[in-house]
Amino acid sequence: MTESYTFTEFATDLDIGHEIEFFYNDKKYAITRSRNGIVFSEYSGRDCIYQTVDEVLKDVSILGQKLENVWSEIVIHSIF
Repeated sequence: MTESYTFTEFATDLDIGHEIEFFYNDKKYAITRSRNGIVFSEYSGRDCIYQTVDEVLKDVSILGQKLENVWSEIVIHSIF
């Protein structure tokens, strides 16, 4: 991950409604919006729906690791 894009900026982008695709450990993930809430998707098929950005930041884990804990290894693919 580029040092210039911080986890705090990531959280702010999610909070203002941006959707973000990223890679971690050679797998692609996305955090998007739907009518039902905020969706965390693994492109391998698993989707989880959360009601708030705080829930996403607190509850999402990849391979047992919270996003903030692996932030330096995440590569942002796109922000829209």
